[in-house]
Amino acid sequence: KKMIAEFFNNKVGSLGYATLFVALSRGMTLDQVVQYDFLVNVAAFDGAIATWNQKVQWDAVRPHSAIRYIYGNQRINAWGGPGLGTVSMRGNEFRPYFGVADHPDYPSGSACFCAAHAQSSRRFLGTGEALGLPVAVPAGSSVIEPGITPATDLTLFFPTWNDFETRCAQSRVNSGVHFQAAVNEGLQAMLLLAMG
Repeated sequence: KKMIAEFFNNKVGSLGYATLFVALSRGMTLDQVVQYDFLVNVAAFDGAIATWNQKVQWDAVRPHSAIRYIYGNQRINAWGGPGLGTVSMRGNEFRPYFGVADHPDYPSGSACFCAAHAQSSRRFLGTGEALGLPVAVPAGSSVIEPGITPATDLTLFFPTWNDFETRCAQSRVNSGVHFQAAVNEGLQAMLLLAMG
């Protein structure tokens, strides 16, 4: 879960990597690559407009603020920091796996960006759900827990676009950056854009 979260936290490294993989694996011409790259970036940009409009309207608190405020000195179990795993701590000591941007939680822009990338790819490629994206992750290559995570070499594999967008969205909840409702609504915002 940590490495999936780190993969998707870097939008150039994840969405950009997926674009490059698709272009190379499908033998696209230069013109096709330019069209495809432009399309997925414009789709994400449209998603940003939609989600930021909603973020301003709802101005919802993020998990790191809510947990610290609600639980205060009460004990909770949460990620303790690099190399510490899950530990018991006071609620006011909680921190997410990533640093959090200073903007509202709801809806998740990241969930929308990944869904927009996936949906525009489906439409451009005309190949349905098939993706087949492998991502090699060497042992200890974590940005947050270097030398520790992952414990062994692993390969993340995204067989379908649905898997890609769903795991991207859920990684924001798993890393303590968004609440589930923000992720669900981020995915929904993309669906509304896709319908016109």
